[in-house]
Amino acid sequence: MAYLRKKGKNYFVTFYYRGHKYEKPCRTSQRRVADNIRKQIEAQIANRSFRIESVRQSSIRTLSEFIEEYLAYSKVNKAHKSERLDHLALKNLREGVGNVPVDSLTTQRLEQFKSALLKDYAPTSVNIILRHLKAAFTKAVSWNYLEENPLKEVRLVRIPEKEGPFLTLDDIEKLRKVMESGLYRDVIETGLYTGMRVSEIRNLGWDDIDFVGMKIRVRNTESFTTKSKKDRTVPLHPKLAELLTLRAQVDHSPF
Repeated sequence: MAYLRKKGKNYFVTFYYRGHKYEKPCRTSQRRVADNIRKQIEAQIANRSFRIESVRQSSIRTLSEFIEEYLAYSKVNKAHKSERLDHLALKNLREGVGNVPVDSLTTQRLEQFKSALLKDYAPTSVNIILRHLKAAFTKAVSWNYLEENPLKEVRLVRIPEKEGPFLTLDDIEKLRKVMESGLYRDVIETGLYTGMRVSEIRNLGWDDIDFVGMKIRVRNTESFTTKSKKDRTVPLHPKLAELLTLRAQVDHSPF
């Protein structure tokens, strides 16, 4: 089975022959002409008249070619934030190793790249870059551009665990003394009573608040996705319920 793929203005026919993946340039931007070439290849393979010398084995020759294709995939299939991080990670890789053949990347070369990153980025940021690169090259393997992920043996930077920052009761009282009444106070109080993220509070709708069951639904919508991509329920504290009841009387927004 052969299929067409467009690179730039022209079409290429991609197909498998004797267990290997190949790609033949059609040298045309007209799909009808390219489709005829595809049919000819299928027919030649079927009647065993196909000559392998007429094509080159399919592979992404350079890192830039792979980056272009992967970012197009990322734009369609990932959230905007993930797409931007993919772009950052791959941009750093290309600047760090050059526009090399993608199958020339070795574990040793990528360990050197990781060490170089630590000169410009914090360890946490380096790990984010490495995670996105691992995902990209996992896709390269599934696309048959690589036999295995070159980042498979590259470990993330070890970061000593630290206790997270917490507000003490005294901190909370100091905060409340300087808070002005109104929307920002309600946002902060919602965070204090629920532990919800700012983005979750910003996208909270009135229909997510159950004043009878005393709970708040944190859920995914068409315009918002939680960090875990899972819905959850948060208890509604009685004092927060009082505050939101007052808010409902003056705020007629759906949020």
